[in-house]
Amino acid sequence: MCEDLNRDGRCQDGEPGVEGITLWSEDGQSVAVSDGRGEFAIRLRDTDGYLRVIAPSGYRSAGKVLARPNAEVAVERLLAAAGGNAGALTLANLAGFAPLYGLLAALIGAVLVGNLQLGGAISALRRQQRQAANWSAQAEAQRQRALIEQRLAEVGPNAFAAQLVSDVLRESLGAELFVVGLSPSPAPHIIFEGAGRRLVFTVNPGALKRAKLIGRWATSMPLAEGGALANLEAQLLWEQMVARAALAERPVVPRNAEWYLVVDRGVAHR
Repeated sequence: MCEDLNRDGRCQDGEPGVEGITLWSEDGQSVAVSDGRGEFAIRLRDTDGYLRVIAPSGYRSAGKVLARPNAEVAVERLLAAAGGNAGALTLANLAGFAPLYGLLAALIGAVLVGNLQLGGAISALRRQQRQAANWSAQAEAQRQRALIEQRLAEVGPNAFAAQLVSDVLRESLGAELFVVGLSPSPAPHIIFEGAGRRLVFTVNPGALKRAKLIGRWATSMPLAEGGALANLEAQLLWEQMVARAALAERPVVPRNAEWYLVVDRGVAHR
C-alpha cells in the first residue's frame, strides 16, 4: 500500500507505504489494515475476485483492485484547497441582501425536508432489501444443509469422509476409511484410518499436536480447499457422529467454525 506521488496508479521505488488503509474481500468475509510500512495480509477464498479499498481521510483510492498475490494498491493524497482573503463585507452591504438570504433560507429548508423524507424512504427500502437477502440466504443454507444430511444418511460417515478427503487432497482414495477415534477434547476431532494413513478432521490442529494426538510434522489443510460446502459437510459429519456416540461430553461446535484435514504419519493397514 503506497502513496502514489507521481499519480500513475502504481507503487514504485521511493513511494512510501501508507498506514491505516482498510481492505475488504468482495464477499465481505475478510478484512485487513495496512501497517506502518504499508504492508497488509488478507486471506481470500476466491482469488478471482476484488479487494475493496477504503482510504482514510486525506487520501483517495481506485475503490477496488483485483485480488492477486503481492497485490499493490496506490492511493493518492488529497491536497487541501488554498485559502484566500476575498475581502470583508460591511454590515451595510449585508443588509441589502437580507431579502435574498430569506428566500435562500426558505429554499434550503424545503430541500432539507424533502431530502429527509426521501432519505427515510430509501433507508426503509434498504432495510427491506437486507431482510429479504437474509431470508434468502437462510433458506439457501437450510436447503444445502438438508441435502448434505440426506447424502450423509445414504452413504454413511466412512464414505462421506472419504469423499471429503479426496476433494481436499485432490486424489482418488484406493481404500475405505474406518473411524478409529472421536472426542471433543482437547479440540473436537474425528480420526479415520485408511490407505496407509491417519486422517483427522478437527477445528484446532495445534491443540491436537500439543496433546501429541497427531505427529509434530503432520500436514494440516483447511477443508475449504475442498469446496465451498466442505466446512458445512464436516460440521454435519461431526454432529451426526456425536449424536450416535455415547459421549460424556456433548460439545456444540460453532456452525461457522473452520475445519481442517490433518494427514498424519502412516499406519498399518486394517
